[in-house]
Amino acid sequence: MLPVISNQKLNASLKELGTEIGTSKHLTHHAARKTFASTVLINNDVPIEVASFLLGHTKVSTIEEFYAKVQLERVTKHLAKIADPPIHPAK
Repeated sequence: MLPVISNQKLNASLKELGTEIGTSKHLTHHAARKTFASTVLINNDVPIEVASFLLGHTKVSTIEEFYAKVQLERVTKHLAKIADPPIHPAK
């Protein structure tokens, strides 16, 4: 449904976008894909097998190895659950 463009064309478009918004970051297809995987999927607790499927990987180990690095935000979030468990009234 969507037009298919090459990585080179996408990278050129991202470079142009970076110039427009005034960022000095090197924007590429790979950077966008990695950001989507780590920031959007993994940080929102999307199961690793679902993230792997969405990224088109044939093996879950690929996403585990390259994208699912332990991130401080996730560690903090999960430790906060342990440190401050919800209080349930006695029945």
